[in-house]
Amino acid sequence: MSDKVFLHYDDAALDRQFCIDVRDEWDKYEAEYLRSCAAARETFTSARYDIRYGESPNERLDVYPARSPNAPVLIYVHGGYWRSGDMALWRFVSLGVVGNDVTLVLPTYDRGRDIGVGVIVEQVRKALAWTIDNIADYGGDPADISVSGHSAGGQLAAMLLTTDWSARGYDSAPIRSATLISGLFDLEPIRLCRHLRDYYGLELTRDEVATLSPYRLTPRVACPVKVVVGARETEEYLRSSRLLAAVWRNQEVDVTFEELDRHHHFSIIFELADPDSRLSKMVCGLPRPDSG
Repeated sequence: MSDKVFLHYDDAALDRQFCIDVRDEWDKYEAEYLRSCAAARETFTSARYDIRYGESPNERLDVYPARSPNAPVLIYVHGGYWRSGDMALWRFVSLGVVGNDVTLVLPTYDRGRDIGVGVIVEQVRKALAWTIDNIADYGGDPADISVSGHSAGGQLAAMLLTTDWSARGYDSAPIRSATLISGLFDLEPIRLCRHLRDYYGLELTRDEVATLSPYRLTPRVACPVKVVVGARETEEYLRSSRLLAAVWRNQEVDVTFEELDRHHHFSIIFELADPDSRLSKMVCGLPRPDSG
């Protein structure tokens, strides 16, 4: 019998929890994402691409202005196990967000085997700071910002809520709500997963697990948090989302948890290509407090 490396998983079983490309039809969904990204580019001609929020080559973001002036803002953080992808693959998210008259900010970040997760967390914090300071120039309301992220992006978005923004020169971060989708909130199985080490070069220390696992941290931004996961995802993705929701709820955070029927890891996020989908309404914070 193989030795257990985490909970009841041996190496092979833990690999299967996170090696999901074949299981969840990545090739099929990547093609659909790219088609919808092309449609978004044709639809939103006022979008601005590859705006720098920092000095590093990948400290870049896109802005998709809403139709209305002084519109609410959503920052959406993409995933890819902190190692792959680019915001260009996720531009279809604008269809669901701008379609609900919300300005979208879509950042990317440095990726590579030598880039620590903590470095990426800091870059996403910089992207939020840039948004607070600059989004009014693009028609967005800097006092009405929501955040969302998927997979590793869910961890990155959650870390925005655990940040001491007053220490960074802000009275408070104007985050009105957060929607964390199929996130990685416990980094211990990530540290121990052979596949993620070998294929992605993802190396984590025990100290990094302690300081970068959102479920181990206390939110410092008071806002409603929606934790969402596909009902057909692997046990570890389900466990991670359930764990965060339970722990933060015990810390008196306003947390709601939902498993979306029929969805796995790649189908769930494609809901954001449809402005009328339940997930699009959730990430856009609809209905808003002033809309009844």
